[in-house]
Amino acid sequence: MRRLLWAFAPVTLTAFVLTLGCGGGTDTGSQKAGTTKKETTKTGASKAAEAKVAGWATAVKGRVTYNGDDPPGPKMLAPTKDQDKCPAQVPAEGWYVNPENKGLQYAVVFLKPPAGVRMPKPKSEGEAGVVEMGQPHCQFEPRVIVLKPTQKLVFLNDSNPPIAHDSNLSGITFNYQKTLPPGQKTDPIDPDPSDRSPYKVSCAIHAGFMGAYVWRPTHPWMTVTDKDGNYELKDVPVLEGGQKFVLAVWHEMLPGDHTMDIGEIDAKPDETVTKDFALPKK
Repeated sequence: MRRLLWAFAPVTLTAFVLTLGCGGGTDTGSQKAGTTKKETTKTGASKAAEAKVAGWATAVKGRVTYNGDDPPGPKMLAPTKDQDKCPAQVPAEGWYVNPENKGLQYAVVFLKPPAGVRMPKPKSEGEAGVVEMGQPHCQFEPRVIVLKPTQKLVFLNDSNPPIAHDSNLSGITFNYQKTLPPGQKTDPIDPDPSDRSPYKVSCAIHAGFMGAYVWRPTHPWMTVTDKDGNYELKDVPVLEGGQKFVLAVWHEMLPGDHTMDIGEIDAKPDETVTKDFALPKK
């Protein structure tokens, strides 16, 4: 079980994304017609050939920082319901920057395969279990979660003071909705994978000021930066024929689809590649 926290805001907790909302009282799941095979299959399979692996790099890692002298911080919102139990303001979209070192939290760093091939099978199945998203102070926490393909999601109503919340995932092929009394958690949720965009989390009970993101890719080479902006992708495949992966980043404050290519990664077997970069690009 893993929890990611914005360490320097004690009462902490939009867009080419799928929607997760808060409202209703049942567990539901459904699939909609008219979507591509890549979006509707649990394996995320596509017609492209699988990339051929020549070896495994130990890791691709680095640090993402805020590119500027005066980090603006996240937008602060005043709750419009349950004001007697919520903080006067809660953080929403924005740049979550550590003022001590400009480390940028909640940037999603991932690998993209070369054109014409799809991601290979990982070296191992990787970390299983569940990843928990709480609801402590009229917010979802952590704000961004990346699930590994073998992991599932659990929502926990750990509100303090106690207050009812609900958790809603709504997307192209997957829908989930559950109201949670204080102190309760959902059963493990297994969202459909997508390498294109994250689910958006929100709450209909507290609409407009509770939000977050959950990404469930088809492969393990995606992660979210910690409070100091650090990221690490382990056991990265080195491809045959000199083909290279592209390192990319998603952040809610980037324009368009919120995704940007950083550049090709020249990984070699048994070596570690370090790639630091800053956002936003000037």
